[in-house]
Amino acid sequence: MAGKTHTFIVSDEAVINSYGSRIMTAGIDIAQYKRNPVVLWYHHRPTKWDSKQSKETEALPIGKSVKLWKEDGQLKAEIEFDEEDDFAMKIEGKVSRGFINMCSPGVEPVTISEDAKYLLPGQLRATVVKSALEEISIVDIGGNNNALRLSHDPSQNIDEFLPLVKYQSNSQTQMNEFQQKVAMLLGLDQNAAPESVMSALTAKITLAKEADDYKLKHDTLKAEVTAMNDGRIIALVDANQDKKFTADKRETFISLGKSSGYETLKNVLDATPSMVKPGDIIDPKNTSAGGDDPNNKLTFAKLREQGADAVEKYRKEKRESYITLFKEEYGYSPEID
Repeated sequence: MAGKTHTFIVSDEAVINSYGSRIMTAGIDIAQYKRNPVVLWYHHRPTKWDSKQSKETEALPIGKSVKLWKEDGQLKAEIEFDEEDDFAMKIEGKVSRGFINMCSPGVEPVTISEDAKYLLPGQLRATVVKSALEEISIVDIGGNNNALRLSHDPSQNIDEFLPLVKYQSNSQTQMNEFQQKVAMLLGLDQNAAPESVMSALTAKITLAKEADDYKLKHDTLKAEVTAMNDGRIIALVDANQDKKFTADKRETFISLGKSSGYETLKNVLDATPSMVKPGDIIDPKNTSAGGDDPNNKLTFAKLREQGADAVEKYRKEKRESYITLFKEEYGYSPEID
């Protein structure tokens, strides 16, 4: 029949222990311990077993863990004390009455790290990332709120297996943070080796330079093509000036060609009738070829069809003929200066 049990927090990774270190709960291997879940008093083990009256007998296991689990960064245990062991029951009584409240694990470090991601503010020694749980002890005063005792040879210098953290200077820290940011921007793990970061950065710089070269070539070719097209447009406009339009319209047609394209401009000019030259205007007396053919006789209506510029030019250069045509058209003479 199971006896009375007590629940303890065995380890808490959020707490820096008396060594100035801490242990990561997820990395504690509890498989072997669960095969022999002994609970000791203050991590003590007997050195001899020949006398039940010796002090060493008090170092025999005083209980066992009937349940062990990890929760929210903590290792917890439900402990049952040996009811047939007087010393164990003495400790259980103090636990029940609230005189002893602490529990401490004995672990064997497997992997330690000084990486900043495992360090808490004020932490002096490396973090135990992976470990093996060997035993759990009831303690009266622990190293911290959840006392941690590292199982190791007492003759061994703690610095040999749990070194002090070598904190970096601010400049080194800033450099490392910069390197981590660069690594992530390059699509690498933030803790990628400097060589990997440099290799990826070099590749990016090379690609960027090639892209700039291609853009320069593209822009140069584009400028050349634009210049050629502009040249064709200007040539087309100049070829039609004074035939399809007057000189004051030149820039208008050039702008049309640049905005709409050479072919559109050409279609517009092809559809534009040729200008009538002053010499092509037939006078009232029909002096051009065709003799007295009445169909070739110039009328004011025909003159108007040739455009306002032609009418104005005719009025200035052939004043009398203009008056005659106007009077024939309207029945009265025009008022002209």
